[in-house]
Amino acid sequence: MNCQNCGMNVDGNACCPRCGVPISNPVKYDYNHNRPMVRQGNPTKVLVYCILSLVLSRFGIVGMIFSILGFRKANAYIAAYGNISTQVQIARGLAIVGMVVGLIATFLWVFAIHYLIFR
Repeated sequence: MNCQNCGMNVDGNACCPRCGVPISNPVKYDYNHNRPMVRQGNPTKVLVYCILSLVLSRFGIVGMIFSILGFRKANAYIAAYGNISTQVQIARGLAIVGMVVGLIATFLWVFAIHYLIFR
């Protein structure tokens, strides 16, 4: 893509390196395959679900539900875009930890309720 003002090749930059004029709709290219790059999904949404799963895991089943949702969203992102996002890799780990902590918390809640009822 060339600058509309001076004609210099801008290589997908947001501004022209020569004259500084903003380029409308810059296109980023994957130089390995010589084609425009596909816009990746939003890995932050996946990370938010998995952080919520870890925070809510102390309540037992609620945290496990968020863990399962976050894990499924992470797997869907990986299936759609590949395993390229560090946020999604971290989110998957948080979802697994959230599931384990949620399972332990569920057993502790059941044990505590059983103890309170039958003591």
